[in-house]
Amino acid sequence: MTRRKTSLAIGFSIILAAVLVAPMAAQSKAGHAATAAASIKVDGKVIKGYIDYLAADDKQGRQTLTPGYEKTAEWAAAKFKEWGLKPAGDNGTFLQNVPITGPRTDFAWTSGIPELVVDGRAFHVRDSDFALDARSTPGAQASGEIVFVGYGISAPAKGLDEYAGIDVKGRIVLAFKGSPKDAPPARGMFGVAPPQPKNPEPWADESRDNAKVATAYDKGAAGIILFSPDKLQAPNPFAPAAAPSQAQAIAAFMGRPAVEASAFTRPFLVVGDCNERVFRQVMYRNLEQESPRGFVSRISDVRRDIRDKKPRSQTTGVKALIKGYASVTFYGERFKNNISHNVIGKVEGTDPRLKSQYIVVGGHLDHVGTTDGVVYNGADDDASGSALTMEMARLMAANAATIKPKRTIVFALWCGEEMGLIGSNYWTKTPSDGVKMENVVVNFNGDMVGLGDRIDAPGALNFPAIFDVIMRNQDPDVAKVVDASTGGPGGSDFSGFIEQGIESLALMTSGGAGHPDYHDAGDKAAKIDPEILRKTGQFVLQGLINVANDNTTAMIVPDRLHLYNGMRLNPINIAEVRPGGRAVMFGGQNAPIQGPRFNISLNDTTAFGGNLALIDTAAKLLGVGRVEVTARGDGAWFTPGGLTDRGRTALDQFESSGVVVTLVNPSMQLLDDMLDAAKKPFILTGAMSVPAAPVATRLKTKNVLMSVEFDATAPQAVASKLIDLKNAIGGSDGLLLTTRESVASSPMGEPVVTDAAKKRRVDEAKQQMYLALIKAGWTKDEIYAMVGVNPPQTGPMQMPPPNAGRLGGNLKKLGQ
Repeated sequence: MTRRKTSLAIGFSIILAAVLVAPMAAQSKAGHAATAAASIKVDGKVIKGYIDYLAADDKQGRQTLTPGYEKTAEWAAAKFKEWGLKPAGDNGTFLQNVPITGPRTDFAWTSGIPELVVDGRAFHVRDSDFALDARSTPGAQASGEIVFVGYGISAPAKGLDEYAGIDVKGRIVLAFKGSPKDAPPARGMFGVAPPQPKNPEPWADESRDNAKVATAYDKGAAGIILFSPDKLQAPNPFAPAAAPSQAQAIAAFMGRPAVEASAFTRPFLVVGDCNERVFRQVMYRNLEQESPRGFVSRISDVRRDIRDKKPRSQTTGVKALIKGYASVTFYGERFKNNISHNVIGKVEGTDPRLKSQYIVVGGHLDHVGTTDGVVYNGADDDASGSALTMEMARLMAANAATIKPKRTIVFALWCGEEMGLIGSNYWTKTPSDGVKMENVVVNFNGDMVGLGDRIDAPGALNFPAIFDVIMRNQDPDVAKVVDASTGGPGGSDFSGFIEQGIESLALMTSGGAGHPDYHDAGDKAAKIDPEILRKTGQFVLQGLINVANDNTTAMIVPDRLHLYNGMRLNPINIAEVRPGGRAVMFGGQNAPIQGPRFNISLNDTTAFGGNLALIDTAAKLLGVGRVEVTARGDGAWFTPGGLTDRGRTALDQFESSGVVVTLVNPSMQLLDDMLDAAKKPFILTGAMSVPAAPVATRLKTKNVLMSVEFDATAPQAVASKLIDLKNAIGGSDGLLLTTRESVASSPMGEPVVTDAAKKRRVDEAKQQMYLALIKAGWTKDEIYAMVGVNPPQTGPMQMPPPNAGRLGGNLKKLGQ
């Protein structure tokens, strides 16, 4: 499962599904088939046997595209054939070709463990002492004296050549990462710093890591060690030792830089980064006469000299040995070896009419591979889901003559999940074997189902009538551990299905000790619990047969995608600013880009007491980002009769401080004054009527956002008002859909409604309103923009860019 696991439990509400009542004879026949299925018992030990194979060390963590993954996929395809499933991949095979494309999909597959020895002291990659660049020549080693070359810049024409007079042929160079311009300021007496140079940047190109590596190689060095001087600080003897992290394992796919193949024509080794211990081992030579603080001070002096174009390169007299990987293979689109495989088989339906409808059972076959010799076996994540899928396939094929499923059941083992749900997303966009997605009725997705004692099923209640079918004749000991809920897209392979409005169960077990070895080397087959595998398997098997043979329920719900999107629509509460999730943020240009801009909204401007100086102070120190002006005004700046002269000055101060003004039921005079005076957008809310054409034009020109409160008791009226306002102002981009429900405790920004019956009513109302807007010609993007959501990304799951803004949808206007 990908790192966005936490988004599984979205907490969406129940929605209605249409139920068609069939003749009693048909009900009896469907019930008989379901009862027969209940006699087939799942053995968790059999499922664990598959996990033993899938998560064995020789599969090398099943990283997509690697031999370990492809070997596993071929084995699973052979099992499908052996068990009598029909192929449902490409061209009559059990395999579907999947192009692995997108961010973080190019990677280097390495074997062996790099070594670094400095002055007789061994350092280890597993302790994060150093990281070897995959471009390093495989099977090579470099040994020799370390030569310190400052920032590793050779640019005589720009006044700095740190290789001048230094022979580095056959030696190992040590260089700072970054630019000399970033040297720390000098310390003055009593901590008062003397004037600092303006630090011009003549060496931008030469300061890139790749440039430093190329320079060292061109100068004849045998290898290079790079060190970030920002890591250097005087040690604290009382600080606890840093524990080894899992960062290397997780970084295998999350956020790694673009992979480049080696261009070296002779052996050359690159330590792309090392920690402070390695650097001190080289440069801290006078242990008796130099204090730790003195060492840091000396290195800072060196950096400042280089900044001032005074090279400080030197031989160190320290010997080092660097040993590279045993082998390196590059995978990805750039290397023309980026085709992996989904494994897909089917048990064909027997009903001439219903066999063209499909149930899809799946789990992802891949995991995160190996890191520096450590195998990340991925037994729970997600050999468990793959093994569960395989046993469902075996049992269904073995008992097909008895069960006689009316609908076709597809069994899929997905590739590329850990790279961003690539295999499942590819299939849901380009399904194999003639499957049409509009005919897929249910998806069961198993991801991390091998530990715990309960079965979480987010998404199960999106269409409760279908879930009722799934629950028929379930074993009591199984039914009582199923925790069904509504759900939305998240970090596993159900996302491609659920985003098309398909009933999708995101199965993940819980309870007990949880999943403590997620993405760690401890996720081994020996820890898997056969009992929870049995219960999960029995639940899925019974549900499969129930859905496959039911002819009493509309499995393909009319308007299901719109119903799903309507359920997901969450009006915003602009009175709250949340510290996480889809936060509403207001503020000026000096605010940090990421995270909440302001933490406080004031619902009454009287809190400022007419004091202009308080506005900027409150914005900066308290985090006030929005103020409300009610119909009565504050008596100083805002009055029913309009803005006072002091109010015009206050409005200017609000705007320059990044504080957004919200007018609640203003008088026409106050609104007119605000439209005259405001230089930035503001929010207009309350029980206002549709504006006349001249006012509507002014509202649109000023980019005013008109807020309409969602009313669960009158969804059609809300839709009608939104439609009228859109027509009046010539577009929906000036509208907000708001709520008074609290969103403070909700990680994804949806209203917190603890009463189940109320939650259902709210969801039904959202669906009615959403459908009314769709039928009036609105698009999903228009509707979601009213609650501050940008159009969703397409293609494989992507993490947001690190500096992504947080004012989405129509709220973007507040940043203008």
